[in-house]
Amino acid sequence: MNYHLIKKKTFEISFGITIFFFIFFWDFKNLSYGIDVRLLLLVLLPFFYKDFFKINKLALGVIIFMIAHLIITSIIYLNPITQKSIAQIFFIYYLIIFSFRFKNDVFRIMPNLVRIFIILFTALSLFNLAPFVIKESTSASSACSLFLDMSLTGNNFIFTENSHFGMIGAALSIFFIFSIKNNKIISEIILFICLLFLNIVYSSTTLKVGIIASSIVMIIFLFNKKYIKNFIFLSLILFVNAVPFFLSEQCHSRITRFDAVKIIKLSSIQKDKIEKTKKERQIKINNNIDSNGGKTSKFYQIREDLVQSIIKGDDNEFERIKNLILINCEVKDLRDKDFCNEEIKNEIIKNMMIEESNYETTNITVDVYENAFYTMTNVLMNKPLGYGIDNYKFAFDYYSPINYFELNLSNDNKKFRPPPWEVLTLNRSDGRSNFIKLFTEFGYFAIFLLLFFVACTFTKKISISEKSFFIPLLITQLISGAGYFNGGFIITICLMSGLFFKEQNNTK
Repeated sequence: MNYHLIKKKTFEISFGITIFFFIFFWDFKNLSYGIDVRLLLLVLLPFFYKDFFKINKLALGVIIFMIAHLIITSIIYLNPITQKSIAQIFFIYYLIIFSFRFKNDVFRIMPNLVRIFIILFTALSLFNLAPFVIKESTSASSACSLFLDMSLTGNNFIFTENSHFGMIGAALSIFFIFSIKNNKIISEIILFICLLFLNIVYSSTTLKVGIIASSIVMIIFLFNKKYIKNFIFLSLILFVNAVPFFLSEQCHSRITRFDAVKIIKLSSIQKDKIEKTKKERQIKINNNIDSNGGKTSKFYQIREDLVQSIIKGDDNEFERIKNLILINCEVKDLRDKDFCNEEIKNEIIKNMMIEESNYETTNITVDVYENAFYTMTNVLMNKPLGYGIDNYKFAFDYYSPINYFELNLSNDNKKFRPPPWEVLTLNRSDGRSNFIKLFTEFGYFAIFLLLFFVACTFTKKISISEKSFFIPLLITQLISGAGYFNGGFIITICLMSGLFFKEQNNTK
């Protein structure tokens, strides 16, 4: 066996394994022993290191924009620049170069990777039937599934939550449908049955909404009689996911009880009121220094004490400090107009409470989404450039307590259950949605990325098979995602870039 053959085989094996883990097993925890399996993609660098010495206009433009954006937002909005932010920018540069070089290789092996995943994950699930526990009909958790979420059973052998499977499940399902092989129809039907099995036992709102939204887009905008068989299979998997979604009130109410309009109205009340005080003093929740004689800082220190009481679960301390804040809102010297309730704000919150009281149980998923959306709208209104890459957490830390306390302190409706304290901690870095994270970190610049997604959907440069992978993955994770580097989100965007700009932006 000569050197070139060994190199070729080594590359093919390494390439398949790294792509498989980066996209499908990104949440694989049990056997990684603390190693981030996504970084395995870096082992392929020796096979294309020469491409880094060539000029790639897109990669160069992206990295210049992201670094400039991070520096400018840091200067204007006093946001920190972290090592992780810089590392992510250069990793994105790596992924763009990688995608331009290997885009065709990725989609050449993708049908096989999808089938391997379906077989492997089905086998693992069948050999681990014990963790599958049928949920109670009144349970608010796992609302879109027959079984309890894997995170509640304590038996997470691949995905820590059902929604983590859902983030790639829609793309996995729809891409398989559009890569069905006519000469192996029996084996393909068996794999399709396995796929339906996975869709049922690992069902989640993320998976169902992702498949429903993606299927609608593909049927309306990409229907082609040439692929009539594929669209029939697509209709079947759409039916399996859509029927239980719309029949279960606990499931579809996660969408209907989310009122974006009222959150935007609530956020608009905050516009300029928080930022206008920044010139006079640095408002920070844990800041105990203030230019106004320390009175406002005392107020914010009280609010920080309330945060700590919530985190510690001390209900008595929570009530004591809550009442103290209500009293302080009535004291002229300690009143803070950015925080204490106002007539219009109270009316909006009261309406939200009345609507929420129509449901038997609270839903922490909705609470987390509403809080993240509140954070995003406040950023767009007050810091339109965004916070910079990987800085969502700083926006979250600033706006979440304001949102949380407004809802709790305005709780004059006894039927309303105020949002749980977890909204102050959950999804602190990812916003529970890549759409929210993008607009929070990049402000209105994120619109250009969305326009690029639309262009890729309608272009003829990308085949319907390739679109059947990136459309479901992006739609799903824009709605319910866990950050750019999870679930194959960022590498899919890079691969799309490689396919879309392959003629206009050849490397030199």
